[in-house]
Amino acid sequence: MASITSRRNVLRAGAGVALCGTVGYLVGGRGGADDGSELGTDRSPRPLSVSGQWRQYRADAANTLAKPDATVLPDSGSVYWRLPAASAPVFDGDTMFLERANGSASVTIAAHSRATGDSIWEGPDRTGTNRSPAVGQYVFSNSGELTGFDAGDGTVRWQEETDAHVGWAPVVDDDRLYLAGRRYDGTPAMVVAVDGETGETVWEVAFREPEADIESGLAVGDAHVFAATTDGRVVALAKSDGERRWVSDAVESVRVPTTVGDGSVFVADESGVVSALSAADGVVRWRRSVAPPSGGFAYGERTLYYAATDGVYALDAGDGRQRWLNDQSDPLAPAVGSDAIYVATGFDDRSLHAVDRTTGDWLWSHTFPRIWEGDVPRGGARYPPVVLDGGLFVTADDGLYAFGPAG
Repeated sequence: MASITSRRNVLRAGAGVALCGTVGYLVGGRGGADDGSELGTDRSPRPLSVSGQWRQYRADAANTLAKPDATVLPDSGSVYWRLPAASAPVFDGDTMFLERANGSASVTIAAHSRATGDSIWEGPDRTGTNRSPAVGQYVFSNSGELTGFDAGDGTVRWQEETDAHVGWAPVVDDDRLYLAGRRYDGTPAMVVAVDGETGETVWEVAFREPEADIESGLAVGDAHVFAATTDGRVVALAKSDGERRWVSDAVESVRVPTTVGDGSVFVADESGVVSALSAADGVVRWRRSVAPPSGGFAYGERTLYYAATDGVYALDAGDGRQRWLNDQSDPLAPAVGSDAIYVATGFDDRSLHAVDRTTGDWLWSHTFPRIWEGDVPRGGARYPPVVLDGGLFVTADDGLYAFGPAG
């Protein structure tokens, strides 16, 4: 099997290597802001005391967006500090990793204190598009470079070149990195497994169907890597060697991330039909017509949270039964804590909402300011929240916000 990578200046990665794909954009504007904050945003920056890890874009390889044991901010929240706009952050130890755009085609990976946001180190500028980091191994950019940075000081440990375009942040599971993409020559979509220690390609699988594309990233379970395609299939590949274990055509086109939980793969098609497939063999366990997706799923303790165009649904993961609906306008996927879920919204609502996990009732809200990019109004969140014990983080159009307890 031909390798997706060609080796270049490869070094053995030492302990503590930060892995990134890249997410985001550059916010410009005329400086005006319509500040509708409901919580304290005008106070001086102050240190935030949080604990826990969030090592990749959607929390883990299964895309659960959940820290169900973390007491985040169920009662109230306040902005402790803010950084310029960047990717969705990830956290390992006391360090926050992110990428930020330096222009239309340049990105930089950086490490910051998770308590204060202070800079620790910055990597070199690279050609590419800003995406969310994942801690454990490397950095991937749309320019075709896969780079391993030392988490302690940002030293480049190894670097790869690829001939594939990857539209999603990579997924890290154990000692491997999984990427979904397509070659620049327009050939079918592919999934690639990369060794997390050396950067070498372990296996790659090119889809035979030329119309297949993967616009929803990958999810990884106990034994399989799951890819959902725009032509309406879910494919399970063996983690060990990439062999196809099963293919389901029981869904329509999929463009939001799939999620794995409790032995099921959860998929939402463009029309708003949510399906639970057996992770073992792809058999449909249940199916429910809800509403078109706006942000996809989160999963925690046998509850599937689904962000749709008319709000956030809580569904029983076992049978799809609706537990509650929290009305919102086009929310992003929620993040799950111990007592609440945290939902961020984009331009129309421009808010962060804490919602009771059991009842779906509102707990508290924060409104992000409307900003201007030239004569174009913008504002609101760009990515799902990141939750830790004691605080949470949201990337909005005007910056990366760190929220802690009010007071």
